[in-house]
Amino acid sequence: MTLNPNQFEQDVVKGGLDQSYNPHTISCRISANETETLVRGSPVKIEDSVGGVPNVLLATADTDNIYGFVVRNLRKSSFEAGDEVEIACFGNYMYMEAGAAIARGAAVVADVSEAKVLTAAGTVLPVIGFAFDKASGDESLIRVFIMTPMNLTNGYFADLIIPDDVSITDDLNVSGAVTIGETLAVTGAVTLSSTLEVNGDITLENDETISNAVDGTVEITSNIIQHSFDAAAYWTATQADGGGVTFASVSDGTAGFTFSQDVTFSANIIKSHTDYSAGAGALPLTTDIIFLTTGGAEALTLADGVAGQSLIIVMVSDGGDGTVTPANYLNGTTLTFDDVGDSAHLVFDGTNWCNVGTPTATVA
Repeated sequence: MTLNPNQFEQDVVKGGLDQSYNPHTISCRISANETETLVRGSPVKIEDSVGGVPNVLLATADTDNIYGFVVRNLRKSSFEAGDEVEIACFGNYMYMEAGAAIARGAAVVADVSEAKVLTAAGTVLPVIGFAFDKASGDESLIRVFIMTPMNLTNGYFADLIIPDDVSITDDLNVSGAVTIGETLAVTGAVTLSSTLEVNGDITLENDETISNAVDGTVEITSNIIQHSFDAAAYWTATQADGGGVTFASVSDGTAGFTFSQDVTFSANIIKSHTDYSAGAGALPLTTDIIFLTTGGAEALTLADGVAGQSLIIVMVSDGGDGTVTPANYLNGTTLTFDDVGDSAHLVFDGTNWCNVGTPTATVA
């Protein structure tokens, strides 16, 4: 395309800036280490040089942290090592070439090998801006609102403090410290290689995970963590102020936790217990230990448990014989507790309650 500097309005070309105010156009120099030729619209990365005008290099990988893009120059169409160039950075609007159809407003990434832009959805590449125009297909010229250098990769932030809510419709990758003052809602995967601090709720809506690197941490300043499979199946970890942590599961099938490997506890294991003094009726199955108190001769029943369930019954107050009749009992029909200290340790094998050791309660 032939450009005439004397025409009233310049033709729209790749690398040209749009809008009346482009605040971040930086004067730079092509690094002496650069061996390639740069043209208008070329993506560049900054060189770690000392003092003076920033030196830039041609970005050669789609994953490069792009510093900006070469601005169209009326006097030169290409640039070599040592040449001065203007680089458009965050906040500028530049005409770029699309590599495929792009929706207006979509986040875009750089296709470095083709010097084009593509829709960011479905990629894990650094987002370089947002499409200010709609691209009908390959080679369309569109205006792009530039968001480099920012380290934003489908919701990828580095060393940011965000005082309010954050909603991300794709993956969130954190390589630096990020502090979010309110709610974080993510519909993609959450990957942490540093610290993420959220002072509100974290909502994961699909099959996402939160993972962290060896030296990374996840700090959630809420007293309840809930993971939901659906409305009827979820687990929670709850901690009251100054109290311990309680894990609970609710399921539309079989509730509970399954550990696929060994679990080591560095402190005592305190089993839950229930003080039962309700009189004749069904003993609870929602506890590990029942401390039995009778107020007279009482007929008690014990329904079937689930395979592997363990139950200990101990008489702690004798107001009369307590006779327990399990629905299915491998070792007999009843267990009678008639003295303080009488006990029985039972486990359900999937069909019957079975004695573990010899009970001091009377088996009949």
